[in-house]
Amino acid sequence: MKSQPFFFLFQTSIGKYLYDVNMNKILKLPEKVADSLHREDEIQYIDDADVRSYIDNIKKIGFLKENRVEISKHPDTEYLAYYADCGIENLILQVTQNCNLRCKYCVYSEGSGYKNRNHANRKMTWDIAKKAMDFYISHSVDVETLYVSFYGGEPLLEYKFIEKCMNYMHENSFHKRVSFNITTNGTLLSDEIMKILVKYQVTLIISFDGPEEIQNSGRVFQNSNIGSFQCILKNMRCFQEKYNDYWKKYVSINTVLYAGAGFRMIYDFFKDQELFDGMRIVMNFPSTTYNDSPKIMEEQYYNEWYYYNFILFLYKIRWFKHLKPYICSPLDIKRIGFFENLPVTVSQKLAVQNHHGGPCIPGIFRLFVNVEGKFYPCERVSECSDASCIGSLETGLDLQRMEICLNIERLSEELCHKCWAYRFCNVCVAKVDDLGKLSSRNLLKQCQSVRHAAETTLKEYVVLKELGYDTDAESLLED
Repeated sequence: MKSQPFFFLFQTSIGKYLYDVNMNKILKLPEKVADSLHREDEIQYIDDADVRSYIDNIKKIGFLKENRVEISKHPDTEYLAYYADCGIENLILQVTQNCNLRCKYCVYSEGSGYKNRNHANRKMTWDIAKKAMDFYISHSVDVETLYVSFYGGEPLLEYKFIEKCMNYMHENSFHKRVSFNITTNGTLLSDEIMKILVKYQVTLIISFDGPEEIQNSGRVFQNSNIGSFQCILKNMRCFQEKYNDYWKKYVSINTVLYAGAGFRMIYDFFKDQELFDGMRIVMNFPSTTYNDSPKIMEEQYYNEWYYYNFILFLYKIRWFKHLKPYICSPLDIKRIGFFENLPVTVSQKLAVQNHHGGPCIPGIFRLFVNVEGKFYPCERVSECSDASCIGSLETGLDLQRMEICLNIERLSEELCHKCWAYRFCNVCVAKVDDLGKLSSRNLLKQCQSVRHAAETTLKEYVVLKELGYDTDAESLLED
């Protein structure tokens, strides 16, 4: 395998560049040099002394090495037993599988196309919740802050149960700080529930898709065609008026870009509503995981989305000196160029034994416990899958299953080791799960989108740097 240098060539309107996989650095190339390196992993020297000298010089400082990963093994594999014993960071309790809405794109709604459980009238018992919290407390002794999230269905259907859980965590957390999180559809925000949320300083995420036409097209009440817009908007305004300080500090919005006249309508709605001033608003397209036929948005929708990102791009390079564009979330601006996600530590070469960075440590970063007491790596995997189940309250965490989920690169390691986007790969167990087993076919279906995203990141980065964007992070861009 170590027969050719490991690099990727790309170009923008500004110039031609080399991304060196071993160095994890970007190099702007002279035209003649770029032509001699006309494809990945191959050098074709042309009869030019300057080109030869340039290539010899960059080799001397570490570029164009041939090293590849040879053994797929995640660096955290050796520490799984320790993490499982005393390092669990976040507990997610599925307090109910029921919901009072039937959102058309929800992974749990019948007919949505997802290979997952459907909404059901099942809820967690106190016995299971108490055992799950005790398990978490006893297996997180080296964690400074305990994080507990309540999940559904619609978790606020069981708000009294949640309050009981929060009381229990405070009384039994051995003086550690405890932080709570709930994602809700916002339809049940009564005075009593608001008081509970404020009392426990719950970080609250409200799922809300924007204008009435769009919200009501996808988010309707159970057993009806009645939209949820007016109910949620009324509740949010009441919440903001009564508890404005809490609203500003602890509440954010999650918007699914699902349908309607286009992205611009959603953008303008949030921009014009005083209720959302200064709020963190995260926008995402519907999940494609566990769905063989995901919804395809109209071209206009994507065009408006890309234009919005273009405006943020211009803002990031200070094109707008006096006019700050409305930003739905600071994360939107940070995402341009992916500075926060790019590794900033220079490594001279890839380790012989390694693993791409897609999987988190299953059950450690986000231990998801469903109503039956089964353990899953997080709430995004399908509960219909035995392949993603990593234990239970009865048996504890299954280290063998955790190791398999952590080392999914082994499903296609030969191809992974050859891939120039190795350091950028974000494929995790949820994306390769085929319900009965973890599938190399599912993994390989992700490769094109991973490489496309990586190339886009590299191009955005070099254009931003060339146009004067300054970041405190160590630059990948070599002069």
